[in-house]
Amino acid sequence: MKRTTTLKEIIRSADHRIAVIEEGPDFDAMSDVEIRIALSRRRLERVCLELAGREEKLFVNEVVYRMARTGNRIYKKREIRNLIYASGNSIRMKDHVPFIYIDQILSMFGIEWTRDMNDRLKEWAVRPSIFKAVITGRIYNEETLVKRIASQIYRIKNVEWKVLRRYLCTMYPYFSLYDINVFTKDFTSSLRVILEANEDQDYIRRSERLELIRDTLQNAAVLSRVINLKWSEKRMRNEHIRMVKEIISLDEKGKSEEPIYGQTVEEEHISMLNSEKEVFLEGVSMSHCIYTNYYSRIKQGFYMAFHMTAPEECTIGVAVDGEGNPYLHQAYGIRNARCEETTYQMIREFVDRRREAIAGLLGEKRTALGVS
Repeated sequence: MKRTTTLKEIIRSADHRIAVIEEGPDFDAMSDVEIRIALSRRRLERVCLELAGREEKLFVNEVVYRMARTGNRIYKKREIRNLIYASGNSIRMKDHVPFIYIDQILSMFGIEWTRDMNDRLKEWAVRPSIFKAVITGRIYNEETLVKRIASQIYRIKNVEWKVLRRYLCTMYPYFSLYDINVFTKDFTSSLRVILEANEDQDYIRRSERLELIRDTLQNAAVLSRVINLKWSEKRMRNEHIRMVKEIISLDEKGKSEEPIYGQTVEEEHISMLNSEKEVFLEGVSMSHCIYTNYYSRIKQGFYMAFHMTAPEECTIGVAVDGEGNPYLHQAYGIRNARCEETTYQMIREFVDRRREAIAGLLGEKRTALGVS
């Protein structure tokens, strides 16, 4: 049922509530010897959330109780960090509330309809721009939440909310919803095409199809062109190649020959693309989007590209995961033709052999640029 509660009313009626997130041992029941042994093994702490209303202000705090030791003295240490602060009819909160706190925070405010909701939608519910509407009852079920995400975050109107909900629960953030809305013929049908491609049981075909859609969509955004994701795969590939050539022709001059990295990682038949011009010419000669879609990541130390001449000609892309470990992202021939399995296996072995050297160069580049 839709509520009409205001933020001021919530502040005035707020009860002092505490939710325990991680319960540590009962220190009061432990002897000094047991506490010393425990402290030598791991940090002992209890993390709580605290909801408190004081005068015309409301706080949700993260409270950490920790056992600490200085010399022979053992004591309890209490630390407080503010997560949400409300005053009058305004609310401020951290940009990203830790996911493990989401259920407790929503429960503290009596938001029961999110109990069985998909975790990714719950993350949207505690976004600063949406959370106020959730706790005051202006967003009161999944439909109103999804529609608010569409209208407030992406400026999307007339969307079939069930389709968007399914997309948000399965694909987010693989594609830009803004680009899908602006640069495709029909937003809802485009989401259906993406979701259908994602359900392909063939992993390789699924990955290739989604990568083709994403690259074509990015090219359309660069050219401010509207595309139709319901095109056949053949038509999509032809349009992708045509747009890549058009983008390249717009900016063919002035490509830097300055090395991106101080050293190169190479083997027989495999050479590293180590300048803007080399990456650009690779995209031209191979008729694909290595320059248009990946050069910005290459120069920032998040991606590395190679050219293989034998046993077949192809472009190799190596990315890094969240921990900075390199992995083979893709390897395609001219016009994104699929490599033979034997060639692909050779490329995997190359990346495995040179993983440490690649990680070192990429890490040094990110450090030099001050990015993480």
